[in-house]
Amino acid sequence: VQIISNKLLSIFSITPKYTIQTLDRLLTKIGRGKLFVSDDSSTNGNRLSPRKQLCWVHEIRHYQKLSPIFNNHKKLQQKVLKQWQNFYHLAKHYGESPPEQQKQKRKHIQQLFNQITSQTTGFDLIDKQLRLTQKKRNRLLVFLDHPKLPIHNNQCEQDLRQFVIIRKISGGTKSVAGDKSLARHLSIIQTAQKQGLDVYKTLHGLLTSTLSPAILTARTY
Repeated sequence: VQIISNKLLSIFSITPKYTIQTLDRLLTKIGRGKLFVSDDSSTNGNRLSPRKQLCWVHEIRHYQKLSPIFNNHKKLQQKVLKQWQNFYHLAKHYGESPPEQQKQKRKHIQQLFNQITSQTTGFDLIDKQLRLTQKKRNRLLVFLDHPKLPIHNNQCEQDLRQFVIIRKISGGTKSVAGDKSLARHLSIIQTAQKQGLDVYKTLHGLLTSTLSPAILTARTY
């Protein structure tokens, strides 16, 4: 399942494969040129947009998933996690700062990132992960140039829960038609909820053609 979402919109699509062609079609020509946040650090996303912000929640999760056996390695893991937690707090609130303060904070965040990723702890798994994070520097620090850009994709994670629950209960769809129906209904239901529309009335209106699909593209106040 693929999802493109923000605070006002959810677009679901169930596809046979996750490829560059799939993402290219879903984002459309206009969407491919926009900034977006993703947890995907594969080459698929790299080929779509020159300015993609990688999700910091998923990046830090790589360090949480390490399973050290020895106590000294566990202490090193906790030390590095604490460093990333402090970094995450600074990065998360960077966009809330007045423009005149962002220049100073930007420099501090860049220095802190370099300091954390250039250290050698002596624990091979952590050191290897630090080098991998360092290589993704440009993708992880896009928010410094675009302060309003989120540093995580929690919005998508939350929106996907509804689909996951349905899949657990039903075991998934059994046909392409079922895929399309589920994706279409979830897109309408979530978008209507986000825009404060009555879900039942919206679905009924769209099915009976008494409402225009354009109702889901504009926010009502």
